[in-house]
Amino acid sequence: MVASEVAARPRVGELVSGDVAHHATEGDRHLLAVVDALGHGAVAHGVAQLAVAFLRGARASQGVEQIVEGLHLALRQTRGAAAAVCVLEGNTLSGCSVGNVALRAERSRLGLVATPGVLGVRLHRPRVFQSRLDAPDRLCIFSDGVSSRLDLKQVSSQPLRGAARRILEQFGHPHDDATVLLMDIGADA
Repeated sequence: MVASEVAARPRVGELVSGDVAHHATEGDRHLLAVVDALGHGAVAHGVAQLAVAFLRGARASQGVEQIVEGLHLALRQTRGAAAAVCVLEGNTLSGCSVGNVALRAERSRLGLVATPGVLGVRLHRPRVFQSRLDAPDRLCIFSDGVSSRLDLKQVSSQPLRGAARRILEQFGHPHDDATVLLMDIGADA
């Protein structure tokens, strides 16, 4: 069983966010993504909306590399974005992070190596990792508006909704948009 929760907020003083999270299920596959448009405010929000429109049409069965390359093309002529795109199938997580969107797992080791570039502007060949998750586990994908000091063990006993909100409250930077996609994977999810 898989359950997810998103917590997001714009930069202090802004009304809209340039971050967006996406989770879609296709059979036994889950497409997960967090996109962080460069900058903040209305223009970044527009880029984030283009990204989520593309992701709504993407299918997990396409594979991570093809989805990342498609997202790059969809964001051409914009200021660009950083993003992490993952596909979860069973206990296998495949993913790619372009720029500074990060991933953490509470129990499992992830073999993430970020791909240099900016989606929509310039992209090196996507570096796709594959890791086996130790179920049950909690996975977190987060924008750089959340501190890299994030420790999932601090919220491991909390339900998803409360945990996602607490991450934003405790680790969110007020000077940037912040988004967390939190997912519980396994029998007790």
